[in-house]
Amino acid sequence: MAELAGVSEMTIFRHFETKMGILEALIQQQSYFTYFEQYFKSSLTFDVKKDLTDIAHQYLLNMNKNKVIFLISIQ
Repeated sequence: MAELAGVSEMTIFRHFETKMGILEALIQQQSYFTYFEQYFKSSLTFDVKKDLTDIAHQYLLNMNKNKVIFLISIQ
């Protein structure tokens, strides 16, 4: 990971401190909360069926996209 970022491992651990810190930052970055906050502010139609269908669809897409990260986090 450090090589991909073009920095040393020491720099990574100075910033994140632990492997758990790296994982927590990754989960936070890939979280769907930010998407849904934005969705609720800008895209709600107040058609309950449409809104719930859109929310469920986006949630499933996000979970599938981040499947590997979530599997790692529950191990």
